[in-house]
Amino acid sequence: MRNLGIIGAGIMLAVLVSCGSEPNGMEDNFDRSKILNNVTDNIILPAWRDLVDHTADLQSKFQAFEASANETTLKALKASWLQARLSWKACEPFKFGPLESRGLENAVDLWPVSTSGIETAISNYNGSDSYLTQIGSDRKGFGSIEYLLLATSDAETLTALADANRKAYLGLLIDELAEIAATIQSDWTGGYADEFRTDLGNDAGASTTLMANELIYHVEVTKNYRLETPLGIRSGSATPLPETLESYYAHESKALIGASLDITLSIFTGDQGSGFDDYLDELNIDDGEGKALSEVIVEQIQLCQSDLAAINGTLAEALESDKTAVEKLYVDLKELTLLIKTDMMSQLGLLVVFSDNDGD
Repeated sequence: MRNLGIIGAGIMLAVLVSCGSEPNGMEDNFDRSKILNNVTDNIILPAWRDLVDHTADLQSKFQAFEASANETTLKALKASWLQARLSWKACEPFKFGPLESRGLENAVDLWPVSTSGIETAISNYNGSDSYLTQIGSDRKGFGSIEYLLLATSDAETLTALADANRKAYLGLLIDELAEIAATIQSDWTGGYADEFRTDLGNDAGASTTLMANELIYHVEVTKNYRLETPLGIRSGSATPLPETLESYYAHESKALIGASLDITLSIFTGDQGSGFDDYLDELNIDDGEGKALSEVIVEQIQLCQSDLAAINGTLAEALESDKTAVEKLYVDLKELTLLIKTDMMSQLGLLVVFSDNDGD
């Protein structure tokens, strides 16, 4: 993934339409501020605020667990972890700006985690509050917290977390997530939101271009790493690799993919306000057969949501017993990628500024 050593973001894949061009021979007079204002005020800022609230709750649940470690407080802690990770999904497509400039993305959510690295980090913990600054990203974030809370039975987890170093390390991970969420929210509300909403340009670093590219990237990460890798397609083995699932220990991979599809639809449609669908509609862009391209894309996202709902059991179970259903979601995500990355971007005259090198 980009910034995860798999996709090299910022590599120019193609200059589809030069700045100032008019797709389909039509003049583009769409006011991009309508999209940027709506998405900033009604999607981005609430998403970061929600993550701040949920990571703060995670801290609170950990403090209760510290005070009295038992099955009840552990259950509450695990539930809070899941809600925080789901809330992160609404922030995930907005990694440009503060999160990227501060280089903090990997510290939030990197998978698969290094379990041996986590164990070494716990063994070597020196009691310093700044200990995590010397720890790699594959030993931090939501994935590492999941490993510490959900890799074993509740009884085994309670026994393991009786170890002072292990419990302290878990606390550091939770505090770091809360600190990152608060820092990025502060950056957005402290000036970047206004900077973002007023950049109406068409170049590679313009706000509309950044958001459109993150929309593509968000879909491609789900397609390539949440599905293609676990299916064994990327390795060429065709043998399922469930250990590479995004939520291998908690078995919440389907819920996380669902949240990713939800925010994909929200960004494209702008929810109740202006989105990329309105941009395409104002330019009267169709799919080449007379159907509005915006409608085609919305239907494809909804098809992917239906595919996900049709998968039985956990995603790990489905890889073994219902692989065809998982493959259908993967194929439909490939089509969604093409619709957004090729059709939408070219018609809107926006640049694709990264490469996934997977032959889409």
